[in-house]
Amino acid sequence: MFPPENKDEFHSKPAGRYLSLHNLYKNIKKIFEQIISEFKQLSLFEKIEKLGALSVIIVFIIEIPRISNFSKIKEQEIFAAWQVLKNSQGSQSEVPRLALERLNKEGFSLSGINAEKTNLTKIKLNDANLSNAKLSNTSLYDARLSGANFSNATLIKANLSRANLSQSDFSNADLTDANLRETKLTYATVRKANLSSANLIKANLSASNLSNTNLSAVNLTNAYIFDTNLSGTNLSNARLSAAYLSDTNLSGANLSNANLFNTRLERVNFSGANLSGADLTGVDLSNAEFMGVDLTDADLNGTKFWSEKDEAKYITPEQIKQARNWDKAIYSPKFRKKLSLSPQDSED
Repeated sequence: MFPPENKDEFHSKPAGRYLSLHNLYKNIKKIFEQIISEFKQLSLFEKIEKLGALSVIIVFIIEIPRISNFSKIKEQEIFAAWQVLKNSQGSQSEVPRLALERLNKEGFSLSGINAEKTNLTKIKLNDANLSNAKLSNTSLYDARLSGANFSNATLIKANLSRANLSQSDFSNADLTDANLRETKLTYATVRKANLSSANLIKANLSASNLSNTNLSAVNLTNAYIFDTNLSGTNLSNARLSAAYLSDTNLSGANLSNANLFNTRLERVNFSGANLSGADLTGVDLSNAEFMGVDLTDADLNGTKFWSEKDEAKYITPEQIKQARNWDKAIYSPKFRKKLSLSPQDSED
């Protein structure tokens, strides 16, 4: 539970328990007295041989009070950090950032914390447990959050621009209207999360799993999406213009009314996807898969389904003729015949 309400509760928590050295001190003192008694009976050579180990014990005994006092001070500092965090929601100072960094460094779970509207700019919380955290309207600009667990967290309108979120977990998190511009979100898990209307301009989503995620009306302009799983994802009304999608799985995705103008697509799987009303103007789809794709009212003006090296797979004349400007797209000579288009209209 976050945070501990009092020191008694703090002491009862396994994570907040520090070893008491009092009993250890008494036991070692008895042992030391016994060693001295036995030491008097040894020969000169045996005494010299034993002095090495004995000096270590003496130093340890001398240092025990200082170590014990340090543990108490450390315990007080940790408790104070929890109290600071509890009372600093919405703070724009660096105090809550320092408190969170200290708690994470000591291995405490930050699950369920409430830091809404708080300034956590440039915070360093790599591998932190922030599941179920409340971070809406919070600034996490340029933060270091690789490997962090944000599952089921609430980050509505949070500022995560330029943050390092590689290998993080955002499963079932709510990032509606969040700012993720230029964010590094590589090798991350973002399954079933809500990123509707989020800003992902120039973000790097490579090698991440965003399957069944809500990316409706998201802005992915100039984003880098390589080897990413977007199967079953809702990308309706999304802006993907000038984005780079390579070896990406978009099977079963909803791209209705999405803007893919000038998007670079290489070896993309669109099987079963909904591209109705999408803007595919000038897009090269010559090595994409189109089995069962809905192209109703999609704009195919200048769309390239064929090149000298590749041709779109599993595309049918019936699919093509559901789209707008289908006769202005680029097809192979063989496919043009299937569409009853004259050979002389083909483009080089």
